[in-house]
Amino acid sequence: MTEVDTSDKLMTVEDLCRYLGVSKDFIYDEVRGGRLRASRIARQFRFRAADVDAFLEASAVSDSRSRPGARKTSTNRS
Repeated sequence: MTEVDTSDKLMTVEDLCRYLGVSKDFIYDEVRGGRLRASRIARQFRFRAADVDAFLEASAVSDSRSRPGARKTSTNRS
């Protein structure tokens, strides 16, 4: 019998919500917007860990200056 590699277990929407701490609506919006890759299996979304990691990397913020609306501090040397 052939062994199946389960190291890259697929996650459900519910699994991903718990993992990221977000709502189902957020997940569906990200999939619809093409920012989060998913597979449809039996009419349900499934997510590979590698795709979730890529989504997180693409969403990473390097520092506070790259956030919209972040406060900028001025260095006024008189």
